[in-house]
Amino acid sequence: MSQASTTPHETFTLKQLVNPTEAQLHRSGQLFAELMSEDTALLSLCGGDPNLMEPLGQAMVRAGALEGEFYAATNEKDEVLGYVMTMPKGKVLFSTEEQKKLGFYDFMSRLPEVGKQYYADTLTMVDIWWIHMSMTRPESQRQGIASGLIRMILDKALAAGDVIGLSTTNEVNVRIYESLGFKVIGHKSCPSPWGEWKFWVFRYEAAHA
Repeated sequence: MSQASTTPHETFTLKQLVNPTEAQLHRSGQLFAELMSEDTALLSLCGGDPNLMEPLGQAMVRAGALEGEFYAATNEKDEVLGYVMTMPKGKVLFSTEEQKKLGFYDFMSRLPEVGKQYYADTLTMVDIWWIHMSMTRPESQRQGIASGLIRMILDKALAAGDVIGLSTTNEVNVRIYESLGFKVIGHKSCPSPWGEWKFWVFRYEAAHA
């Protein structure tokens, strides 16, 4: 499944990457670290160490590509301009040895003890279609990349009769996800040794499809 789009900035194709290349995965992990570098929630999960942001991103994209589904906007050089990673119903991020060996163990070994405890107490896994990552490089934003990729996932999940959820720690994203048909089902402030952060949890409302 793919969709092509031509914008005044750059031509890109939206598609599921069944076997993303190492270069695509590496760049996706870097993009996660770049975009989330000042996010208090992610900094907290990294035990307050911003240097662990990229190892976490690299572990997530690789685990998701292995046992989840990886959708991306790629240009004519097949470079990733933006991507969305989801774990379908029945698949949970970092739940298998195969996933954990792709960077998760390395990430955890570098966390301070307080960070390991905070990570264990905070991270919740949900057995539904869960969108873990939605990243678009700054110069490619506002071109419909993220929304187009998310709609591809919605179409697939809804066709199977499944529920789709996601969360955000950025209030700016709330209205964006609502415009796609998601409904806020929870909002919480979370204290951490590295600062308080907020997050919103969404569920897709099929009536908006």
